[in-house]
Amino acid sequence: MRYLSPAWFDAASDALAGDPGLAAATADLHLTLEQVVTRAPEGTVTWHLVIGDGVQLVQGSASAPDLRFTTAYPTAAAIAAGELPAPIAFIRGELRVGGDLTLLTTHQRALGAIHDVLSEVRKATDDA
Repeated sequence: MRYLSPAWFDAASDALAGDPGLAAATADLHLTLEQVVTRAPEGTVTWHLVIGDGVQLVQGSASAPDLRFTTAYPTAAAIAAGELPAPIAFIRGELRVGGDLTLLTTHQRALGAIHDVLSEVRKATDDA
């Protein structure tokens, strides 16, 4: 399925909502991560994750994200498909990160749990 398509948003939302372990992994955590994808087939697309006692994927901008990731569609799609590690895209200057970067290490375990839950979605994601 194409990254950022309605099917992708549905699959990612369902995976996050349907995983019973995420509530425990994100207990007592209050964090909002926003993704801004430029040059997508639909234009610029923004979505965010609300993390805390579970994870909710929301289409659109967050009112006050703790972290914001911005990249062009080809890079974002490659990251979403598991073909390009985000740290490599960041080092290459293809991924910009704004906000409190220490949150990435402080909450590494919870972010890893989210990454794991989305593994099946990643396998089904392509950039076509």
